[in-house]
This record gives sequence, structure tokens and C-alpha cells, in this order.
Amino acid sequence: MEDSPTKKILISVLGLVVLIVAGSFLYKVYWNKLKSDTPIVNEEPKLEVKYYPKEEVPGDIPKDMPFEEGAVLLRNEMLTSNTSSQIQYARGYYSKKTVEENYEIYLKYFTDNDYRITNKFTQKDFATINARKTGVEGDVQVSISRNTLTEDITVQVIYYK
Repeated sequence: MEDSPTKKILISVLGLVVLIVAGSFLYKVYWNKLKSDTPIVNEEPKLEVKYYPKEEVPGDIPKDMPFEEGAVLLRNEMLTSNTSSQIQYARGYYSKKTVEENYEIYLKYFTDNDYRITNKFTQKDFATINARKTGVEGDVQVSISRNTLTEDITVQVIYYK
């Protein structure tokens, strides 16, 4: 029997079908083995908090920051997580000053102490400043807000590294 074009096409198609079937079979076998050999671990995020005494400024927060004398502390802590290498030091307090007054105090502090302001925003009931000092690892964020129901002014200073 002669090699006709139809016979060549038929052999090529059959060969292609065999390759597709064999590839599908191998894919299923090895994919299922891979799935069964690789356990999926879903690690729950775990936040660890270390509390500092009220007289002590946490970790790397600059000790000379203009914290309000006699202010009631909301938080004074270091936070770490098992899902991140970031460390946060936080000090928050109630203020007797306005949002604008606190904003100006912290903006002046950063400017006078050679920090580079990376972000700042202010409005009537909220203000924030992000700053970084050259040669120092980490960023400082100051957020000031007024609760419109209670009229409480809170200041949060967070140092990220």
C-alpha cells in the first residue's frame, strides 16, 4: 500500500491524539501526587503586644517628641506579628489641645529636627504627618483626630520599622 496523503494525515492525527491522552494522564497523575505531597499550611496571623509603663516611651519612638504633659495614655506598646517582619511602636493619648494645635506642634518638631515630611494632611477633625529622618531606619506617623460625638482629641504616634 502506497503512502497516500490521507494515510499520512490519519497517522499524524492518531499520533497527536495518543500524545494528548498520554499527556493528560501524566498531568493528572503527577498533579494529584504533587497536591497530596504538599500540605497546605494556613498560618493564623498572631499579633504580639508588649506594653510599656506610662513613663517610658516605647522602643524607637524619639524620646524628645513633644508628648503632652499629664495626658491620659490610650496605648503605649510595641506590636509584632508572625506574618510580617515589621515592628510598630505606638503611643497614643487624649489631648487637651485642638487638632490644629497638635498638628502645628508635631510639624514644627519634625521640621526643627531635620525630618523629611513624606506625607501630610489636615482638615477640621483629622490631621496626619508622616516623616523620616535621614540615616535612621523607620518612619514616624502622627495622627490626630477629634471624635465628633465626644469631642475627644486623640494623638497617635506610631514608629514603623
